Amino acid sequence: MKEKAPVVLNLLPIKVTSSLDPAALEDSPGDLKLLPYSVNVQALVLKIHKGADQLKGSDTISIAYQRRNLPESYVGPPQVPVLEIGKVYRAFLATDAATPDLLLPAAKGQSFELLTDS
Repeated sequence: MKEKAPVVLNLLPIKVTSSLDPAALEDSPGDLKLLPYSVNVQALVLKIHKGADQLKGSDTISIAYQRRNLPESYVGPPQVPVLEIGKVYRAFLATDAATPDLLLPAAKGQSFELLTDS
């Protein structure tokens, strides 16, 4: 899946936030820990490997995705990780036609590779 990502770049997260969707809270009959929550990342572009013709190094980008708090016993494909501020990642991303200023993970749980700790 990574090789099919239209945008590949190195980035440094500068702000990471997460929040539960209020609508999901209202509709939830069960455990809140399993509800999806949104992750929003503001990151500094360090290097562009592929795509992103409109970007240049030192630009700031926005990335958004959802994940769940799954139990340690969870068996299945990996989730997209929550990025850590101060660490450098290679990101495999896609654009969102509805919101062109927003990038999305293109390779699910393999969309981010940790390169270095800063």
